[in-house]
Amino acid sequence: GRVVQEYQVSQSEILPLDSKFWQRQASSNTNNSRGVFRLASGKLFSEPKTVLWLQIKGALFSLICEEKVNILLAKNQLELVAKAIVEHFGSETVFSAKSVNERPEELYMLLDRMIPNGHLQFLTEKDAKREIAREFKAYS
Repeated sequence: GRVVQEYQVSQSEILPLDSKFWQRQASSNTNNSRGVFRLASGKLFSEPKTVLWLQIKGALFSLICEEKVNILLAKNQLELVAKAIVEHFGSETVFSAKSVNERPEELYMLLDRMIPNGHLQFLTEKDAKREIAREFKAYS
């Protein structure tokens, strides 16, 4: 789809996190970094949201959740989805929006299988790979 309107988030809309949440971690031996922050209610959302993000080799993945989300479950889900996208579209093509946009049905199937109807679910990496393989086998 097209971007109808862009929003910028001001610093005043970003809420401070409790100390129990990981805020930003960077791995020195890889190009991966991750973080989490909260957005206050405002123009974009009527209720506060928790945003988790993960950067893998220059590609940025984010997951916007309800404020009271299980952070560990959301972190696990985001990592599995990002890894599945990188593996499916190839580590070289994940950086090209064009190559991903040329196959939107595959991206949608992957997201729908791993985050059905936008609901987080507990998956191991083995379960995620099996589910994705089953879905793409049925699609072929």
